[in-house]
Amino acid sequence: MPDTLGHAGAVQISGNRSFYARTVGVVNLKKIVGFLVIALVVFYIFTQPDNAAGSLESIGTTLRNGADACIRFFDRLVQ
Repeated sequence: MPDTLGHAGAVQISGNRSFYARTVGVVNLKKIVGFLVIALVVFYIFTQPDNAAGSLESIGTTLRNGADACIRFFDRLVQ
């Protein structure tokens, strides 16, 4: 079956169009959810900048502590 664009490696659409419609629907839903999350984060930053900064600082502290724990683990592992 030839591909739809005439190029090697292009996506081929088979007779099962419901699968194609579901795939496109999932991709569009992921984009919509991503845009909504970004919009909510921006809204949160604009309406409550102090709380947003505190949340980001807390996330940064957690990531830093996790990185320190991993470094200590590997240091003890190679000793």
